[in-house]
Amino acid sequence: MGTYYALGVVKELSCQSSKPISISEWEKIANKKIDISLFDFNIENENNIKCRLKDHIFKNNIENFYLKLKEITQYDYITDYFDIRGTDIENYKTQSFSKRHDEDNVQIWTKIEHIPLFIEGKVLAEEFSIEPALISWLFRNSNFGNVLAGCVVSSIIA
Repeated sequence: MGTYYALGVVKELSCQSSKPISISEWEKIANKKIDISLFDFNIENENNIKCRLKDHIFKNNIENFYLKLKEITQYDYITDYFDIRGTDIENYKTQSFSKRHDEDNVQIWTKIEHIPLFIEGKVLAEEFSIEPALISWLFRNSNFGNVLAGCVVSSIIA
């Protein structure tokens, strides 16, 4: 048993705030983490939101996403999960992590449930603070050519 690095896509994001937040502000906050156009976006109340990746987004794009990762990494094993689990999002195991941050003097608690697309070597860290933001930004702002780039997340799996 160890601690491993994973790259995945967000399946569900939920946030809770310490103060009420308007719909437009919630959208702005969530859009910093994910491309909200890929998600069903639900405002539960002024203090809670929940976003869930649209099933067809995953189904229609996951194979190409894996093929692009395989091309970038030059590792054939990168598609092992896809070869076993296919295009149905429900066939994939999920992991989750939570984080608290401040946004304009409001505390936000975020829980991200994600689908690890591959898991790589052991790491000594149990949590990263900068790297997940960098990976997310790089995928969202690169010419990756696949909409799932709008919901990439990296994590540590113990």
